[in-house]
Amino acid sequence: MNSEKKTPQEEILEEVKNAEKEKADSSSEAETAGKDETAETAETTDAPKAEEKDKSDKDKKAKKKGTSGVKKVLKSRRFKRGGMATVFTAVFVVVIILINVVVSLLSERFPSMNIDLTANKVNTLSDAALEVAKEVEEETTIYILATDDWLDYANNQGVAYSTLVSLSDKLAEANSKIKVEQVDLEKNPSFVNEYADENLTNGCVVVKTDKRYRVLTISDLFPSESNRQTGSTASYNDVDSALATAIKQVNLSEVPVVSIATGHSEAMTNAFDSLTSFLNENAFDVQQFNILSEDIPENTQILFLGTPNTDYTEDELKKLDEYLSEKESGKTRTLLISATPGQASLPNLMSFLEEWGISYDSTSMVLESDSSRTFGNSALYLSDVDSENGIPDGDYPLLVTPYSVPVTRLFDSNNSVVTYSLAATSEGSYLQKTDSDEDASETAEKKSYDTAVLARKSLDSSGTGAYANVIVLGSTYMLDPSTLNTSTFSNGDYFIDLAKYATDTTNSNNTVYSPRVQAGVQDITATTNVINFLGLGVFTITIPVVILLAGLAVYIKRRHL
Repeated sequence: MNSEKKTPQEEILEEVKNAEKEKADSSSEAETAGKDETAETAETTDAPKAEEKDKSDKDKKAKKKGTSGVKKVLKSRRFKRGGMATVFTAVFVVVIILINVVVSLLSERFPSMNIDLTANKVNTLSDAALEVAKEVEEETTIYILATDDWLDYANNQGVAYSTLVSLSDKLAEANSKIKVEQVDLEKNPSFVNEYADENLTNGCVVVKTDKRYRVLTISDLFPSESNRQTGSTASYNDVDSALATAIKQVNLSEVPVVSIATGHSEAMTNAFDSLTSFLNENAFDVQQFNILSEDIPENTQILFLGTPNTDYTEDELKKLDEYLSEKESGKTRTLLISATPGQASLPNLMSFLEEWGISYDSTSMVLESDSSRTFGNSALYLSDVDSENGIPDGDYPLLVTPYSVPVTRLFDSNNSVVTYSLAATSEGSYLQKTDSDEDASETAEKKSYDTAVLARKSLDSSGTGAYANVIVLGSTYMLDPSTLNTSTFSNGDYFIDLAKYATDTTNSNNTVYSPRVQAGVQDITATTNVINFLGLGVFTITIPVVILLAGLAVYIKRRHL
């Protein structure tokens, strides 16, 4: 118990200790509170910085992760096999498209790039046509009178107008002075008005320079020829020579003029258009005029009277005489007359011809008794060209003179006029009167008869200059289109050479000849079943399906890489 009692000193000491302890505890609490407050303030201040730091760390980690992911994808087999293939395919497709566009543009600019796969090479220019194109010096335009739809329709009907377009473009490619234009006659009807004398329709071609123009019809471009023996008809593709000839002729500085006189019920009226086309094709300018009311056109070198059936007046005969006597032009000029059995009597014209030493009998027809000089039962009789005088100078083995009247030379020469026999029948020929039904083959005199005669007179006293010619052809039908426009007979060559002789242009060559190509020749021969199998079975179904299946298999395989 004593031990629990404290002395006064001990109690005072204990109280002091307690007071110091309380003071120390108070200081410790205050310090702790200050530290906590400071820490809280520091934490509040540093919070945004911490967040920014955390975000930056996250971005770096994401970027690092993304970069490593891209690298991983780029290095993966899937990308190498799938992605690179896709890129390569896309680039390849783009390149193919660009190549196709470039080739298309180049083929339009340079048509010769297009390969001609036709059997007869109808889309290839001949060397002669190419040479003509290169020599062109005048601005020349080829007008194709047709729309694309019309051309497609014609091609589907077997008329190869694609050849016309192809060769026209190649001619233009050969010389920048040659242009090609398509004309839609429905949208541009005024174009026809510029060629009022021509019967322009779809399919025609007009080749034009400032000097002149030439019109090519469907029959000029794709002529047909009948075989008299078999009765069959063959069509030809003459586009190459027709275009080249037209281009050459419209670029000539000068061509001979042929004037066809009308106004006297001419028997050849229906053949004038075809004769005009024939002469145009061979570098002659042709025009028609009415000799009753009009003067003979200026620069005429051949004046043609196509079997007249009414007589000429004194005024008209005066025109003929003045025409043949004109010397100022210094050019040779020719009066060309055709005749036929049964033709009307023309006493005035006959008197005019007699002054030139020529006469003919329209009441008689020359017949041939030698069967080797006839064609079947027709009146296609052969006449021999007089080779001694060389008028014209050429070889004409099959010159036919159907239904010819006998033409007579009244003298060999008289008053500076000299006459020549141009063509004659065989010694087995005889005359049949047109108004008689009696067969004269047994009773008539058989001998050779002239079927063409020339009278010639110099217009120059020296005899070396221009000449005046009068030519009488006993057969109107020797100039018929069926004989002129066929290679079977020599009439076409003979008449052109005679016209050149009559205009002193014998040495000129204004026609382009290229090998004649038969139209409609099939490049590939196949039956309908073969065509259907190849077209539908192989190219339309089999090949596309195979490509589709192959693409699908590759796609499925690559999906699982």
